[in-house]
Amino acid sequence: MPALAALHVAVWRETYAGLAPAGILAQIDLPRRVAQWEAVLAAAEHGSGVVLAEAGGALAGFVSWGAPRHGPLRGAREIHTLYVAAGHRRAGLGRRLLSFAFDAIRQAGPLAIGLAVLDGNAAARRAYAALGGREIDVVTDPGPLWRSRDVIVLWDADTPLRA
Repeated sequence: MPALAALHVAVWRETYAGLAPAGILAQIDLPRRVAQWEAVLAAAEHGSGVVLAEAGGALAGFVSWGAPRHGPLRGAREIHTLYVAAGHRRAGLGRRLLSFAFDAIRQAGPLAIGLAVLDGNAAARRAYAALGGREIDVVTDPGPLWRSRDVIVLWDADTPLRA
């Protein structure tokens, strides 16, 4: 659990530096993330999952999914997190993790899959578009610490993840 939480903190701080209010970055710390992941794993439900990727004996990335948390994704499954360590980016690991999640989700049947991405995270938005996702809505995520403006990206039930 500590390795997962530590990677989540590190990637979150890197990704959202300059996008999230500075005070928020400091509040996302290891104890908070350990508690979050303990709660997520303890409450695991049918149709949810977490997959970790290792490289060289260390955690390199992870993806999690489950019930939709955003109204526009009602009836779909939602990718809750997708994070890749800095040293493993642009090598296809994020796409492989997302592909694994899509396959696991769609074993239950043809389901639409979506996610929320921070409006200002242009690199992620471009990556999701290249993978076949389409932006369908904008929502305000109330979050526990910060109300962010997020773009909802959707892959319809019959839309595969592009290579």
